[in-house]
Amino acid sequence: MTPSGVVLCLLTALSWGIWTVCLKQATRVMPPMGVQVITTCLNMGLVPLYLYTAPTVVFNRGLVWAALSVIFGAIGGLLNLTALSRMDASVATAIVATYPAVTMLTLVLVGQEALTWAKALGVGLVILGIGVLSR
Repeated sequence: MTPSGVVLCLLTALSWGIWTVCLKQATRVMPPMGVQVITTCLNMGLVPLYLYTAPTVVFNRGLVWAALSVIFGAIGGLLNLTALSRMDASVATAIVATYPAVTMLTLVLVGQEALTWAKALGVGLVILGIGVLSR
Protein backbone atom coordinates (compact mmCIF):
# COMPACT_ATOMS: atom_id res chain seq x y z
CA MET A 1 0.00 0.00 0.00
CA THR A 2 1.54 3.30 -1.08
CA PRO A 3 0.84 6.72 0.45
CA SER A 4 -0.36 8.01 -2.92
CA GLY A 5 -2.79 5.10 -3.14
CA VAL A 6 -4.20 5.96 0.28
CA VAL A 7 -4.62 9.60 -0.76
CA LEU A 8 -6.47 8.46 -3.88
CA CYS A 9 -8.74 6.27 -1.75
CA LEU A 10 -9.49 9.16 0.61
CA LEU A 11 -10.24 11.48 -2.32
CA THR A 12 -12.53 8.79 -3.74
CA ALA A 13 -14.35 8.56 -0.41
CA LEU A 14 -14.71 12.37 -0.35
CA SER A 15 -16.02 12.41 -3.91
CA TRP A 16 -18.46 9.55 -3.32
CA GLY A 17 -19.64 11.16 -0.09
CA ILE A 18 -20.55 14.37 -1.93
CA TRP A 19 -21.99 12.27 -4.79
CA THR A 20 -24.33 10.56 -2.32
CA VAL A 21 -25.49 13.92 -0.90
CA CYS A 22 -26.29 15.04 -4.46
CA LEU A 23 -28.21 11.81 -5.12
CA LYS A 24 -30.15 12.18 -1.86
CA GLN A 25 -31.16 15.70 -2.83
CA ALA A 26 -32.20 14.49 -6.29
CA THR A 27 -34.39 11.71 -4.85
CA ARG A 28 -36.22 14.29 -2.74
CA VAL A 29 -37.73 15.79 -5.90
CA MET A 30 -37.53 12.94 -8.43
CA PRO A 31 -38.32 9.22 -8.32
CA PRO A 32 -35.24 6.95 -8.04
CA MET A 33 -35.71 5.55 -11.57
CA GLY A 34 -35.73 9.08 -13.01
CA VAL A 35 -32.51 9.95 -11.20
CA GLN A 36 -30.91 6.70 -12.40
CA VAL A 37 -31.89 7.35 -16.03
CA ILE A 38 -30.59 10.93 -15.94
CA THR A 39 -27.26 9.98 -14.33
CA THR A 40 -26.80 7.06 -16.72
CA CYS A 41 -27.46 9.27 -19.74
CA LEU A 42 -24.98 11.85 -18.45
CA ASN A 43 -22.38 9.12 -17.94
CA MET A 44 -23.02 7.72 -21.42
CA GLY A 45 -22.24 11.14 -22.83
CA LEU A 46 -18.63 10.54 -21.83
CA VAL A 47 -18.31 7.45 -24.06
CA PRO A 48 -17.79 9.39 -27.33
CA LEU A 49 -15.15 11.54 -25.61
CA TYR A 50 -13.32 8.42 -24.42
CA LEU A 51 -13.49 6.78 -27.84
CA TYR A 52 -12.17 9.97 -29.43
CA THR A 53 -9.25 10.39 -27.01
CA ALA A 54 -8.31 6.72 -26.43
CA PRO A 55 -5.28 5.59 -28.45
CA THR A 56 -6.96 2.29 -29.30
CA VAL A 57 -10.03 0.46 -28.12
CA VAL A 58 -9.37 -3.23 -27.66
CA PHE A 59 -12.33 -5.57 -27.95
CA ASN A 60 -11.57 -8.51 -25.66
CA ARG A 61 -12.72 -9.98 -22.34
CA GLY A 62 -12.14 -6.59 -20.76
CA LEU A 63 -15.03 -5.23 -22.80
CA VAL A 64 -17.30 -8.02 -21.49
CA TRP A 65 -16.28 -7.28 -17.89
CA ALA A 66 -16.79 -3.56 -18.47
CA ALA A 67 -20.28 -4.24 -19.85
CA LEU A 68 -21.12 -6.45 -16.86
CA SER A 69 -19.90 -3.71 -14.54
CA VAL A 70 -22.33 -1.29 -16.18
CA ILE A 71 -25.21 -3.72 -15.64
CA PHE A 72 -24.38 -4.39 -11.99
CA GLY A 73 -23.55 -0.73 -11.44
CA ALA A 74 -26.94 0.32 -12.81
CA ILE A 75 -28.77 -2.24 -10.66
CA GLY A 76 -26.81 -1.15 -7.59
CA GLY A 77 -27.33 2.50 -8.44
CA LEU A 78 -31.10 2.08 -8.66
CA LEU A 79 -31.19 0.10 -5.42
CA ASN A 80 -29.04 2.75 -3.73
CA LEU A 81 -31.31 5.55 -4.93
CA THR A 82 -34.37 3.68 -3.71
CA ALA A 83 -32.74 3.16 -0.30
CA LEU A 84 -31.78 6.86 -0.16
CA SER A 85 -35.36 7.85 -0.86
CA ARG A 86 -36.62 5.68 2.02
CA MET A 87 -34.14 6.22 4.85
CA ASP A 88 -31.50 8.56 6.27
CA ALA A 89 -28.66 9.03 3.81
CA SER A 90 -26.05 8.56 6.56
CA VAL A 91 -27.35 5.09 7.44
CA ALA A 92 -28.01 4.02 3.83
CA THR A 93 -24.55 5.11 2.75
CA ALA A 94 -22.84 3.34 5.65
CA ILE A 95 -24.60 0.09 4.82
CA VAL A 96 -24.03 0.41 1.06
CA ALA A 97 -20.37 1.20 1.73
CA THR A 98 -19.90 -2.39 2.88
CA TYR A 99 -19.58 -3.47 -0.75
CA PRO A 100 -15.77 -3.88 -0.47
CA ALA A 101 -16.46 -6.84 1.85
CA VAL A 102 -18.60 -8.38 -0.91
CA THR A 103 -15.83 -7.72 -3.42
CA MET A 104 -13.22 -9.33 -1.17
CA LEU A 105 -15.35 -12.38 -0.38
CA THR A 106 -16.19 -12.88 -4.06
CA LEU A 107 -12.51 -12.70 -5.04
CA VAL A 108 -11.65 -15.20 -2.29
CA LEU A 109 -14.40 -17.56 -3.49
CA VAL A 110 -13.15 -17.48 -7.10
CA GLY A 111 -9.56 -17.95 -5.96
CA GLN A 112 -8.14 -14.58 -7.02
CA GLU A 113 -7.29 -13.40 -3.50
CA ALA A 114 -6.26 -15.13 -0.32
CA LEU A 115 -8.31 -14.92 2.86
CA THR A 116 -6.17 -13.58 5.69
CA TRP A 117 -7.02 -13.11 9.35
CA ALA A 118 -7.07 -9.34 8.83
CA LYS A 119 -9.56 -9.65 5.96
CA ALA A 120 -11.76 -12.07 7.92
CA LEU A 121 -11.74 -9.74 10.93
CA GLY A 122 -12.56 -6.78 8.68
CA VAL A 123 -15.57 -8.57 7.17
CA GLY A 124 -16.72 -9.56 10.66
CA LEU A 125 -16.55 -5.93 11.77
CA VAL A 126 -18.48 -4.86 8.66
CA ILE A 127 -21.24 -7.36 9.45
CA LEU A 128 -21.30 -6.18 13.06
CA GLY A 129 -21.56 -2.57 11.85
CA ILE A 130 -24.54 -3.39 9.63
CA GLY A 131 -26.24 -4.98 12.64
CA VAL A 132 -25.63 -1.88 14.77
CA LEU A 133 -26.83 0.55 12.08
CA SER A 134 -29.95 -1.38 11.16
CA ARG A 135 -31.41 -1.23 14.67
